[in-house]
Amino acid sequence: MQNDIKAANIAFIEDDEAHIKLAEAKFIDERIANQVTYYRTSQDFIAALNDPSNPRPDLIFIDRNLLFSELNGDELATYLRQNKEYADIEICMMSVMDISREKANEYDRLRIRFFMQKPILNENLEKVIKASIKLWHLIIVKETKPHE
Repeated sequence: MQNDIKAANIAFIEDDEAHIKLAEAKFIDERIANQVTYYRTSQDFIAALNDPSNPRPDLIFIDRNLLFSELNGDELATYLRQNKEYADIEICMMSVMDISREKANEYDRLRIRFFMQKPILNENLEKVIKASIKLWHLIIVKETKPHE
């Protein structure tokens, strides 16, 4: 039987090199087989998003506190939700700080279903991965070879 599930494209927008390296390691640890593309600024991500030669992401991890970007993470999420072409893309917001109830309500209004507190720990990433698999079938996990 052929597997018709397409592995989702993942965009990861983060300006801190240490957090990018940690995320890369966690994706490997969790055996994520999806294509993950990393961006350091909102403008780099938007430029790639508007380039038709790039695959459209299905899941976007956004750092709330993007430095050296034209848009911070919250502004980028709002931009995506206000653009009909990108409004349906799943978003996971990330921050080193927890969010307030007010910010959580704002994320609800923006249909942002995931928030991950950094540093990216296995259990945080695992929650997003499991929810993505269960709800949207976005994440493809590599099978491990049985021990001989």
